[in-house]
This record gives sequence, structure tokens and C-alpha cells, in this order.
Amino acid sequence: MEIQWRARPGGRSDGGMRFDWLDPADAETTEAVLDLWQAAHRVDLPRDPAFARQDARGRIVFPNPTEPARFLLASAGRELLAVAEISTPVLDNLCTAFVAITTRPYARRRGIGTRVWEEVVEYCLSNGRKLVMVDTVDPGAGASFARQLGAEAALRDVRRRLVVDAAARTRAAELAAAAAPAAAGYAVHSFLGPVPAQWLDGMAELMGRMSTDVPLQDLAWEPEVFDAARVRSREAVDAACGRHVFTTIAVHSTSGAVAGYTRIGVPTEDPTAGWQHDTLVDPEHRGHRLGVLLKTANLAHTMARAPGLTTVLTWNAEDNRHMIAVNEAMGFEVFDHWVEWQRPL
Repeated sequence: MEIQWRARPGGRSDGGMRFDWLDPADAETTEAVLDLWQAAHRVDLPRDPAFARQDARGRIVFPNPTEPARFLLASAGRELLAVAEISTPVLDNLCTAFVAITTRPYARRRGIGTRVWEEVVEYCLSNGRKLVMVDTVDPGAGASFARQLGAEAALRDVRRRLVVDAAARTRAAELAAAAAPAAAGYAVHSFLGPVPAQWLDGMAELMGRMSTDVPLQDLAWEPEVFDAARVRSREAVDAACGRHVFTTIAVHSTSGAVAGYTRIGVPTEDPTAGWQHDTLVDPEHRGHRLGVLLKTANLAHTMARAPGLTTVLTWNAEDNRHMIAVNEAMGFEVFDHWVEWQRPL
């Protein structure tokens, strides 16, 4: 079925294909983009939870100010064929762009994605971006396209899924009880939504360490600059996208330092699907089984506030053996494999 949409003035045509930048205020065209993404989701990720339109719409109409995104539309006549999402960090990694090119499934293998890529490269270079990063499920159409473009597999991830049932609840409770003695001297706090002010600076410091303390393999990723304002910025994006974010932190009782944290996001439009966000324990506080305690406490916290939760999906670098061991002890099982690619320009 053709997606009817209104091309904006100022776009340009080349070889029968028209390119336009999406205006986030154009609700009609935004919905056409969501329709395209949803169609691709059904084909490319058929076992995943349903496509979250509210979340995707939020990314368009409320872009993250520290990683602003633009959306390049490729069309022929009144048919929207492909969308390229281009994110460009503005606080760090200033030569890097994140790119996701999505071509409508029935329009693939016609050279459309390659033509869009050429436009993306031109835009990235004109904005000082000399390295493009993209992540794809592997095997899959996206991975094949990345290889075709000469991208390098820089970081291999494994995604695991936890089925939230009675057995998972029992395992989590048993793991938490076993870990508690080693974590004497730490207090665990759970909350929904924004980080309470007394822990904001500590959270910012740990969130910044996610770019230095986790396995990155060959990914050319520079340390991220995090402060309280950047944390609040991400929280605003979560709210705009309709995500409930459940967080648990460990606080060192003597110093008051935030020693570790973990987060799970649950979309309001599909409260059955949980998405594990980042988990980190400060190196100075490791060896106290805080990772186990945080993950199990946050799962219990999320289940209590989102009783319809049935699954949680998490990604780990394939060589992040410590976190994988924690996840597998909780009952997470391999779901699929992903690759983070990079392509110098």
C-alpha cells in the first residue's frame, strides 16, 4: 500500500527520487514515517515486542538536545520509500554520527538504500562527521547492507530475554538474599522517573563511566561528558517518549557515594515489555555483589509498579562475562545477536 504524504518545499529531486528533511511539526508526514518504521519492524524483528509508536514519535518531535537527530526522507512521487535517522552528538564524539537507514520492505534491493547512504555521507561530511556508527541485528538485511557499504564490525552484542514468571521471581529473590551479606554497608534505593536531587551528581558521574568502563571491543567511542543537566535532558526525552524508567541505586552508607545503578524502561503503550538500560558499579565499590543486588532489586521494583510486565530484553557485549553471568543466573536466555558497525568517511 502506498503511503500518501505531502512533500515539503525546498526538497530536491535526483534521478527520479526526491529527498526532503522531515519537519517535526508536520504531523501527517511524521505519521507516514512511523508507518514505514512499523512495517520494517514487522519484517526485521518479528519476535520483538510490538513497534512502539509513541516512543518513536517522541524521538522525532522531542529530539535529545545533546544528540540531536534529523530525518532524511526519500520518496518517489507520493510514495515514501526510505528514512534515514542521523544523530550527531554535540558534547563529545564530535566527529561521529549515528545513522539508521530504513527502507520499506517491498522496496528493497532496488538501490534505494545505497542512494540514501550517499546523501547521508554528504550531510555527515558537511557537518564535520568522519565516522558513522550503526547497529543491526545479525544476520539480517541491515547487517548485509552494512557489509555492502564496507562497514567494520566493531562491537558484537548478544541480546537476552527474561520471561517474567513465577520462576523468575523466585530466582531473583534467592539471588538477592544470597548477595545481601556481601553488600553490608550499602543501602539500596529504588525510584520511578527522575533521579532525586541528592543523588543526581553521583548518577551523572556513573552514567559518564558507561562510555569508559564497559567492554567496547574495537568501537571508536570517546568518553562522554556527563553532568546533572545531561541526565535531566535524557529524563525529559524519556518522558516525551512515554517511557516509564525504573531505577535502583546502591549508596555507600559511610561516604554517601552512589556506588552503582541499573535502569529498566517500560513503554506506557506496551507495559508488558521491559527494556534493560545501563547497569554499572563504580570500580571502587566492586566485589560486594552490588550488580546482583541492583539487578534483582530493580526487577522486583519494576514488577511491583508494572504488574503487566511479561518480558525484559537486555543487550551485552559478548565478552562482558561478569554481567552476562548475572543475567543468566536471573534466567535471561539468548534471544538474538547484534553488531555495532563503524564506517570511516
